[in-house]
Amino acid sequence: ALNLEAARRATDATAYAAALNYARAAQGLLGDDGWQHSHTLTLNAWRQRGALEYLSGNFERCSEIVATTLENARTKLEKAEVYFTRIEQNTLLMRFADALQAGRQALALLGVELPLDNADAAGQQAMGRAMQLLAGRMPSDLDSLPDVSSPEMALAQRCLRHMTITAFLSNQTLFPLIVGTSVSITLEHGHAPESALSFANLGLIMGAFMGQYHAGHAFGQLAMRLCDRFQGRAPSATVCLVMASEVMPWVQHARASIPVFERGYQAGLDSGDILWAGYLVMYRVLFDAFTGQRIDDVLDAMPEQLGFTARTQNHGAAAGILAHQIVLSTLAGRTKSSSDFSAAGVDEATFLRQCQDN
Repeated sequence: ALNLEAARRATDATAYAAALNYARAAQGLLGDDGWQHSHTLTLNAWRQRGALEYLSGNFERCSEIVATTLENARTKLEKAEVYFTRIEQNTLLMRFADALQAGRQALALLGVELPLDNADAAGQQAMGRAMQLLAGRMPSDLDSLPDVSSPEMALAQRCLRHMTITAFLSNQTLFPLIVGTSVSITLEHGHAPESALSFANLGLIMGAFMGQYHAGHAFGQLAMRLCDRFQGRAPSATVCLVMASEVMPWVQHARASIPVFERGYQAGLDSGDILWAGYLVMYRVLFDAFTGQRIDDVLDAMPEQLGFTARTQNHGAAAGILAHQIVLSTLAGRTKSSSDFSAAGVDEATFLRQCQDN
């Protein structure tokens, strides 16, 4: 127990290497029969180690630990917690179908139905239900909702949070379904830290898809207030990305988004949310170019940014940065001709092959 507490404190301090050593020590002390004589403690040790292997970039080892933990989990809530780890890992590795499958399994264990077969109709129904539950209330009226008290619904919100990027990047027809489901859970059961992302995404849908830009921005502001309310427990990195890239530009100059990107990136580093920290780096490249920074300055910052995405194995963010590097290098005259789209030894054809491979 002392080793697990030390691992937790080291994790909170983002000292992941030290935390992993403590978690491994806890596992060693509990032994192979820990599942029988100290089930809860052993479950926590394995879950904590799996998360730390993930944060340390040891993704294959994380998968092995998750599989063993799932075999030994007893309750539906315990099993759903394990599936949650699989959602997180598969999303980072861009195994979107596996992430969605794990998410659906977790939600089913928690009593939340997510019908993926007829996504268009299910999405319309989920958004319609969310609007009914809102019942005309303004975003500012929702600050007074209590915090969620159900462990099952709290975990469901964590699962839905990570399924959001899967839907957005791989199958956007699922996006309204996931957002509507998450908003409805909040309105029925109270705010979870992940509710901040629910309302940021609702703001995105209302602005980008429904043309209600100021209403969408108001829900985005609610999301930011929820980040302040829940502090480090809220998915602030994700919320800042949605707010800065998809909500604010409809009503404010793009330069206003830069401090929000910076806040989100730091929040991602502080919380270990390396997946979204990588996507914040990618979008910062895009907005730096859009807001008039010198192209040479944008390009000179890219090797460090690509190094971060490589270390964290974020292939999606790396591809986005490299695409901009190829185009901007041509615009800056760093290639042989204006029709030569290449950068850092990677030409357009090679880049496209790499995208297909990953």
